[in-house]
Amino acid sequence: QRYTVDRGGEGMEEMQMSLNWSVKVGPVVFSWWQTETVAGLLADVWIIFLITVLAEAVNRKFMDMIPYKWRSIGHAIHVALSTFLMLALMSFNGWIILAIILGHVFGYQMFRKPEADVNTDLISDC
Repeated sequence: QRYTVDRGGEGMEEMQMSLNWSVKVGPVVFSWWQTETVAGLLADVWIIFLITVLAEAVNRKFMDMIPYKWRSIGHAIHVALSTFLMLALMSFNGWIILAIILGHVFGYQMFRKPEADVNTDLISDC
């Protein structure tokens, strides 16, 4: 589904409002962030993936390293990154959405706390 959006003095623009797997992506977050080539799409996907991993790192690892009185700054950075990713997701491009999902999975695996894992000794004792 496509919707026409008034861009003010810049004229009208059509926006994709349903999931698509097109190489043509845009705007992703900013009006200037648009892609029409495979190389550009790969760069976009890689950038979004890295930002997602960074968001997981801030949330899971770096918050413990920040002194308690400064954690609100770390939290603000995490919220800003998460909001950026939500806006990228709203491009409705399947490749971007897949990069966000895989970035969260990869970031979780890299930065999870070992004590959060299931204790297998408790399970075997049952």
